[in-house]
Amino acid sequence: MIIQIKKGSAENQLIEFEKELKNNEIEFKKVVLLDKTYLITSANVNVKEQLLKKFNNLVQDVKEFKTEYQLCLREFKKENTVVDIGNGIIFGANKTVIMAGPCAIESEKQVMTTAEYLKKK
Repeated sequence: MIIQIKKGSAENQLIEFEKELKNNEIEFKKVVLLDKTYLITSANVNVKEQLLKKFNNLVQDVKEFKTEYQLCLREFKKENTVVDIGNGIIFGANKTVIMAGPCAIESEKQVMTTAEYLKKK
């Protein structure tokens, strides 16, 4: 289950909600994405209804999924995550980017020699 917290919610309310989850033995991970706060959990429906009634002024939205990989699903976030690292290199756009590196670095000289070679290619 992914619980979206309302923007501008008081921090003390969120702390109280987190304590309540822990008291109900619900494991969760707090995630902040694009100025939105989410609590990712695998709570069951009965606990969810009870907690959501108690904290309805704090909760913006709730989504339930049948997988542990909730943040990877298109049902959670339909648009691509696009990361521009500069120099025309953009991950997540309609362009293939290949990145590789040594699995072990033996020296700075080795890395710099490899980088110079790849830059020329």
